[in-house]
Amino acid sequence: MLSFSGKKWNIGEVASDCDVGKIVNIFNIPEVIARLLINRGLQRVEDIEGFLNPKIKNLMPDPLFLVNMDKAVKRIVYAIEKQEKIFILGDYDVDGITSTYLLVQYLKSIK
Repeated sequence: MLSFSGKKWNIGEVASDCDVGKIVNIFNIPEVIARLLINRGLQRVEDIEGFLNPKIKNLMPDPLFLVNMDKAVKRIVYAIEKQEKIFILGDYDVDGITSTYLLVQYLKSIK
């Protein structure tokens, strides 16, 4: 197989026990694509599905991995339950204004 620039591609042999034919049939993709996916570590059907048909919710990091996020969530829930005022500080750029607005609107909606 040649690249767009005319260079010959060398597709390595599948380095695992994965069944290339099974992946070709399940996803209706060419064998060369199945081999590339497998050689890049995508061997489980669900991993390949996620790669070929990505969903934004699967691409977002888990916010609970942020340091002390669990404590912040508990404190916000406590403030809401006790009807305390919550001060929200956002920076003054496009994503800061947008995220601040969305957070304020969300907190107002759950009163």
